[in-house]
Amino acid sequence: MGSENSDKGNPTIQILVAVLGLVGVLGGALIANWDKVFPRAEPQMAPAPAKTDAPKPSPSDTPRRSPATAPPAVRSVNISGVWRDVNVGTVYQVSQDGQSFRFSGTHPTFESSGVGTIRGHTLESSYQTRYRQGGISTGNCAGELSLDAKQIVSRCLDSATGQWISLVVR
Repeated sequence: MGSENSDKGNPTIQILVAVLGLVGVLGGALIANWDKVFPRAEPQMAPAPAKTDAPKPSPSDTPRRSPATAPPAVRSVNISGVWRDVNVGTVYQVSQDGQSFRFSGTHPTFESSGVGTIRGHTLESSYQTRYRQGGISTGNCAGELSLDAKQIVSRCLDSATGQWISLVVR
C-alpha cells in the first residue's frame, strides 16, 4: 500500500525543477532580446542644410579643406576592482590599463585567470581555469557592461563546460 503523497512527488524536487525552468526561460529571453537589453548607440546624423539660391563661389573664394579628422575614440569605463559571479560565487579581482584588463578568480573548486579588452561598454576576454581536483580548461567570453557600470553579462564558451552565461556584479 502506498501513501497518498507518493503520487505527488518530492516537493523539493518540484521546486528545484520550477526554478531551473524559470532560469532557463529568463536566460533564453535575455539572449533573444540581447539587442533590446543592451542597445548599441546609433550615431545621430545632422539634418541636411536647406537649399538656397546663393551664387556659387569662385575657386579662389573656396576655403581650403582641413585634413580629415579621426572619429572620437570610444571611452572605456574603468572596471578595476572586485567582482562576484552571482551564479556560482566566484570572486574576481580585475585590474585595468586603458582598454586592456587582467583578472583572476577564486572559487572553492577552481582558480581562473585571463586577459581582455573593453571598448565603451563592450568586453571580450579569454581565460584559463585550473580545477583543484585536476584538469584545466580554457575559454572566451563576450559581454556588455551595464550603463551604471555595476554588472557585466557575458556569453562564454569553455573547452570543458561548453557555453554558459556569466553575471558578475560589483
